[in-house]
Amino acid sequence: MRVGIHTGRPQRLAADWLGVDVNIAARVMERATKGGIMASGSTLDHIPQAELDALGVAAKRTRRPVFASKAAGIPADLPIYRLYIA
Repeated sequence: MRVGIHTGRPQRLAADWLGVDVNIAARVMERATKGGIMASGSTLDHIPQAELDALGVAAKRTRRPVFASKAAGIPADLPIYRLYIA
């Protein structure tokens, strides 16, 4: 299982959620490895560092590999973080 978390403003249409932020969440999840949890900078901006510390969770910013293609659907300036137990 992989998890990608992004905070934004999706739009609901019947039983579906649509919009740019839904696409970004999917792309953030694609960056996760098996058993990994990834979060966008937008999400971490809403979580005080003290709460992450209390949960024993650390966030490390990921870097796009030099020769990897540009990730479609993710703004170039959106940081993505790997979450792990510190």
